[in-house]
Amino acid sequence: VSKSSFIMDHHVANHWAHQIHERTGFARGDLPIPYLGAPLYKGHLSHELFIDVRQRMIDRISGWSHRHLSFGGRLALIKCTLCTLPLHLLAVLDPHQSTIHELDQILARYFWKYSEGSRGRRQTHWVKWDSICRPHSEEFRFVFWAFGPAIQTFHLCPPIINIDGTHLR
Repeated sequence: VSKSSFIMDHHVANHWAHQIHERTGFARGDLPIPYLGAPLYKGHLSHELFIDVRQRMIDRISGWSHRHLSFGGRLALIKCTLCTLPLHLLAVLDPHQSTIHELDQILARYFWKYSEGSRGRRQTHWVKWDSICRPHSEEFRFVFWAFGPAIQTFHLCPPIINIDGTHLR
């Protein structure tokens, strides 16, 4: 009962909400609410709906020590772990470009953090972040991990791997 709630329009009289609460024991809730990892909301899609994804990404990054990882190690963590967090949400919702840009900036800041030998000095970035986000071979042209292309992958591209692990052509 403590996890359950009911939602009513704000125009409904309070005595109806009170009766429902007394009979069911459920508390009255407000939108947006999380459901299966995605927010249920009414109205326009707002930037605030993605705060949970942003915070989960920051929490995951803060648990890793970037000083003991090479650039390749950080890149592997970004590709394998961080980019899988919001993909289901980005596939269901169509976020604003500003939201995608903000999530992308979190990943870029983690990747380009100062290394142990820099002593707080800014390092030269030898490769653009956009170049890192590109697929590395023609064979994997539909396998994207940056957020913008990930949305396109879910909505436009056919799957490239069957459930049994065989590749599609």
